This record gives sequence, structure tokens and C-alpha cells, in this order.
Amino acid sequence: KATVSSIAMDTAGNRFCTGSVDYSVKFWDFGSMNANLTSFTSMEPFGSFPIRSIEFSPTGGKILFAGGSNSARMYDRDGREILVCPHGDMYLHDMSNTKGHIAPLSCAVWQPIDAKTFATSAADGTIRIWDALTESKKHKKIIKLKSKRGKKVNPTAIAYSPDGGTILAGCDDGGLRLYDPRSFLPKTVEDIEDAHGSNVITSSISYSSDGMSVLTRTLDDCLRLWDVRRFDSPLSTFDSLPNHNEQTKAVFSGDCKYFATGTSSTSTKKKEGEPGKLVIFDRSTLRAVKTITLGKDSGGVVGLYWHPAINQIVYGTTVGHVHVLYDPLLSSKGILRCISKVVKRKEQAFVDIGVGAIHTPNALPMFRDEHANHGRPINRKRQQEKMREDPILTKKPVMAGGPDAKAIAGSTMASFVAKSKAKEEKGWLKEDPREALLKLDEKAKQFGYFTGGDNPRVLATKTLEEEQAEEAERLKKRMPAHRRKKEDA
Repeated sequence: KATVSSIAMDTAGNRFCTGSVDYSVKFWDFGSMNANLTSFTSMEPFGSFPIRSIEFSPTGGKILFAGGSNSARMYDRDGREILVCPHGDMYLHDMSNTKGHIAPLSCAVWQPIDAKTFATSAADGTIRIWDALTESKKHKKIIKLKSKRGKKVNPTAIAYSPDGGTILAGCDDGGLRLYDPRSFLPKTVEDIEDAHGSNVITSSISYSSDGMSVLTRTLDDCLRLWDVRRFDSPLSTFDSLPNHNEQTKAVFSGDCKYFATGTSSTSTKKKEGEPGKLVIFDRSTLRAVKTITLGKDSGGVVGLYWHPAINQIVYGTTVGHVHVLYDPLLSSKGILRCISKVVKRKEQAFVDIGVGAIHTPNALPMFRDEHANHGRPINRKRQQEKMREDPILTKKPVMAGGPDAKAIAGSTMASFVAKSKAKEEKGWLKEDPREALLKLDEKAKQFGYFTGGDNPRVLATKTLEEEQAEEAERLKKRMPAHRRKKEDA
């Protein structure tokens, strides 16, 4: 139940993201959700750093995140990482010489006209402008924020004008400063010191779509409406709007006729106060026209987004809840696509066949341990002595062929045949082989067992020595005379 600090939706109103101080970001899709209203994925882009700012690109294909770290990150609409801004060097004094921020980020916004440019602000007193298409190793431009006395001030919230021509920054000294980022060295266009009071932190800055008005939400429990053509003083100041969170938002409606903001709950553990509220004002009359009071345990409103295309309001609370408000007549698509879908019932995985007798293995006597009094196990030594006295447990197993080992050797047919064969063939071990062959000589001459009868076939007429001597004589005749003499010598 962590605070939902930031909410952003794409230009078509089909998908939105919610960021929380518990480091997580959840992705929601109206087209795939049903009446259960569950997110389709979640991630932690900054690890153990809370989420401060989320914003979709003008085309809706990329999402820019700013958290408690000093590096902004860019993801696509499905949650895949695209770009990570580099970190700066904290040991360099001049911030223009370091390639990135050296302090935690406070905000990150897209240029509304140029979809490849975005800006980030941090507690190092700078606003840096980046190129989103190329994974550059350094920012394109840098704006150093300083007061009229030359003292460094930190931006807590920034916003581009609708035409992308200026950047308005709310600072921790309570001032508002307007810069032109299109020049080579961005210059200060307006500098309103103590616009919100001394050292009052600005939690949100929002431009109207016509570019004529600006809303600023501050931690002094006020909401101020400004005219861009006259930045000397606000058109109206709405007080008694409790704000205890540095990310509390204030937004305009799509047609710029209304604007809204959230309030924090004033209840404490010891004292019960007012619950959080969502207050909607009329721009023409400058009066509150609708107040939505949250429940007793619902906390306050922090993250807030009013989508111009589908005309629906999405807000997050300090207890981790996300709410969507719509008008049945004026709103279109968005949450209306989800609440009309019927939740599919899952098929029952188990069939009820009735409850019968249930036997557990430990309840059976063969698996049950014997215990003495007071639940203590018996002594192992006594248990072994008891087993030795049991004639069944200590009975010697009987072999398959019987108790006589000699009978076992001839109990099978295979062993009997092998034993008989060995007795019959023992005589030829002591017999002379020559005498055995001579016994067969008479039978061979009579019946021709080995030579084929009366006409035996001659296998060789000469011995091996005679053939070798003839071969040597033949080779000697082929030798030259001088070599034959050497051989004879």
C-alpha cells in the first residue's frame, strides 16, 4: 500500500502507467483488461529508488521515467528498455562539463512538438535537454538555475509550453523561472522570485492546452492559476487545500474549461482529521464545482491525470489505490471497454465425489512410532534388544534351493548338464594325440573320411626348402656375370 506518485497515459487513451514510491511501475491496458481490472505487467526501472515522474511521448510509443536516481530511463510501451541517460561526475564543479546529472531527478518531460527531445531536472540545480533517438553520451543543452543574487536553486517541477518554445521551472526557493531552450545558450525569459512564498516547494506545474494558463501546486496548501501573458502575480489563489506530498499533481481538462487537484488527508494516528479529496474547479468562475471525498482509510490524492481524448480522470492515492472517473454520456472508450467485459469463469478443476474415510500414513500402526510415557521415545538400545528376542524378526532366511549348499549346485537342469559333460570329456586330457590319430588311420584308408577315397589329391610335390633353393638358382642365372662371380666368391 504505497503512494501512487505519478500517472501517465498515451495519446489514444488505450494504455496507461502508474508509478509508486515502492519502486514499482505497473502497465495497464484498457483493451485487454476485463472487469477484474488487473495490470498486465510491472517492473522496477530504478531498483530501490521511488518513482517521481512518468510521461508518454507525443506519439505514444515511448515512456520516460524519472526516479530517485540521477539517471532518466526510457522504455517502450511494452516495458522494454530503450535508453539510459548517463550519470554525471560529482567531482566536477562546473555542471556544464559533466555529461549528466549528479543528484536525484525531480522531473522528466517530453517536448510536445519534437518527439525526439526531452528534458530532465534534478537537485544539482540544472535542467538538461536530451536527444531520444541517439544514445548520446552527453546532454544536448544545459540550463543552470540561479536566483537574481546568483545563488544556485534546484528545480522541483518543470513543464514545456504547448508549442515547445519555453520551459517553466518551479524551484525550491519558492520562485518561478521561464527559459527559452531553443537558443544556443538558454536564457531566462521570466524570473518571479517568491512567486509562492519564501522556500515553498512546487510539486506540480501544468499548462493548459491553449497555452494561455498555468497551474502550480505547492506545499503551502495552495493552488495558483497564472496567466502566461502576465506572470507578475497569479490570477487566483486557492488555499486550504492540504498538500503533504512533493508529487501532488494539478491538471487541466481537455477542453480547458476545468482544472483539478488532489488534497492530502490531515488525519494522524492520534487525531482524526479531514480525509483526502479530489477537487474540480471551473476556469471561468474560478469556483469549485465538484468535490469527491475519499474514504476514511483511503488517504489522499497524489497522482492525477485527465485525458483529453477519452475525457476520463485517473488518480492515485497514498494507500496504493488507483481510481478511474468517467461520465456515461461524455466519456468514451477507456474504462468503459473494461467494465462491459464479463469475467470468464474458470472450469472447476476438482469434482466433489463425497467425503469418505481418510487414512493418513502416520495413523497406521506400521508407520507409527512407539512412545513411552509423557510422549518421550523409547531407548534405541532397549528397542534393539526387544527385536532380538522376537523369533520372527531374527529368523534366518532360507535359500531358494534348500538348506544344503551341495544340493543347490545341482538343483538346476543347466548345472546338471554341465557337470555330466565335464565328466565325459575328462579322458582326452590324458590321451596321446598321435595315438589318437593313428587309431583313425585304418578308417581313413577304408572310408576316405579325410582324403576323399581311393584317389587322394596331392597338395604339394616339393618341400618348402626345395622351392626356395630353385628360386635362388633362377635369380642367380638372371644376374650379370660380374655380380655372379662376387656371389660365388
